[in-house]
Amino acid sequence: CVLPPEPPVDSSSAVDCAEANAISTVGVDCTFPAPDNSNYVEAIDGAIRSISCNTVPNHTYGDFRGRFAPFERSFSLPTSPTIAQETTSIFNTNNRSRYFFGVATNGVYFAPAPATPFIFENTQTGEYNWDWVFEASMNKGPEQDQVKLDCANAHSGDQCYHYHGQMFAFAAVLSPGITSGSVPDEPVQVGWAADGFPMVYLYGPDASGNLVKLTASYRLKEGERPGDGISAPCGPYNGKYYNDYEFIANLGELDECNGIERSITINTPSGRQHFPYFYVVTETFPQIGRCFTGLPDDSFL
Repeated sequence: CVLPPEPPVDSSSAVDCAEANAISTVGVDCTFPAPDNSNYVEAIDGAIRSISCNTVPNHTYGDFRGRFAPFERSFSLPTSPTIAQETTSIFNTNNRSRYFFGVATNGVYFAPAPATPFIFENTQTGEYNWDWVFEASMNKGPEQDQVKLDCANAHSGDQCYHYHGQMFAFAAVLSPGITSGSVPDEPVQVGWAADGFPMVYLYGPDASGNLVKLTASYRLKEGERPGDGISAPCGPYNGKYYNDYEFIANLGELDECNGIERSITINTPSGRQHFPYFYVVTETFPQIGRCFTGLPDDSFL
């Protein structure tokens, strides 16, 4: 039996999935010292927590654009947030970012999902496929197709200086040694989510009230992406895209929004306060959550 010859391969349309699927976790060096004009002011008036800031960090940074001008912003939050019946995504229905996740206690935004051009682009038409948004912390680096994140997983852009992932340099300012494994004496608040609940770095109370490192409940999907490499990405799920991950309830301690319904008392810029729920900035995906358990305030749009 003689098999017919295989048809020739059209090399002009062939896709190198391995090359297109490349990831990078090495960021831009922090070559600039901490600015001296970082500003963050927080005040409580009844049921409202008011924040004014200028998006300038209080730590070293490595922004590829060089120094930047302050950008004044104001936010409003409930002082006693409540858990809503349904979660609210940071994304619009078309997968474009709608909300900042929150603001750090140094005045820098939390904006975990990148915007254009860090979206899969059709190799023939140039059209963006918003089902496949880059995961910023897996696409670091100085190259044109990389998200130029520094030692705080941050950079400047249309949203001014903002954090895309766990903010090492800022956490080190708040609690020296925490980024290298030193367990703090109590939870370290790094900011406020847009719904008014606090965000803490890595550690929070367990069910017995002991301070432990809390873990996310996401993992990489198994197998290969369904795309053809032209209109959607191909290759194995490796974390390059947000949709490479899936939520598995109870895989870790945290819920789908990277938070947990558990009592916590923390030192905030407005004094010591108690909350029934809190978010955690984790070591692994998503690092910063992508949805809210409470109702986000429109000042974070």
